[in-house]
Amino acid sequence: METDQLLQEFCTRFCQPPFPRTLGSAPLWIEIWPRLDAQGREMAFHLPDPCLNHIESRMRKTERAEVIRSGILRLLNFDQTLFLEGLRLYPHAVCRTAEAIGPLAPQKWEEVLEDLEDHRLFQDQGEVTEENFWNIVDRLIDFRELPQPVLDYVDLDRPRKEAPLDEFIAQSQRFLLRRKIEKLRGATYENLRVHGDTRVIEAGTTP
Repeated sequence: METDQLLQEFCTRFCQPPFPRTLGSAPLWIEIWPRLDAQGREMAFHLPDPCLNHIESRMRKTERAEVIRSGILRLLNFDQTLFLEGLRLYPHAVCRTAEAIGPLAPQKWEEVLEDLEDHRLFQDQGEVTEENFWNIVDRLIDFRELPQPVLDYVDLDRPRKEAPLDEFIAQSQRFLLRRKIEKLRGATYENLRVHGDTRVIEAGTTP
């Protein structure tokens, strides 16, 4: 499907239920669209209505709309798949993180990214695969940052060659995606606290 047609059909969804009869987040997606590669556009196009509507509901609050927009663009620029797949699976977590990172000055955001550059969760780019799965397990097992079924399997010292890899890889992909989203938010608050910023407010609370 041609890019312009795909965008037109995508934005048409915002004019129909379950979306409100307001402009909503359609302008945000029009801004996002040129930043997506072909795979990203397909991923965005197939996002379920409830996931898109979650952003809609957050942006209805005038005082939060620009913060959400800024945070979402930062997430997108940081990692397209993390943003889009995260929005599909964990829309609440994505929006909370967007609200946390959105107000940061550019220098502060760069500090957060530098803090995470060598963090164990961000050392692997791309998907969990058969080739890198056990390397990831070996790096994260001591920190218990793996799905419980994987932890149980390793703790019982069961043979790796008999592990249900397809199941473990899918579970780990989802688990690590969420942990990365949450870590971005947590690292933001930690950076602000360490540097004595008294304006730290947990996303979702009233200033």
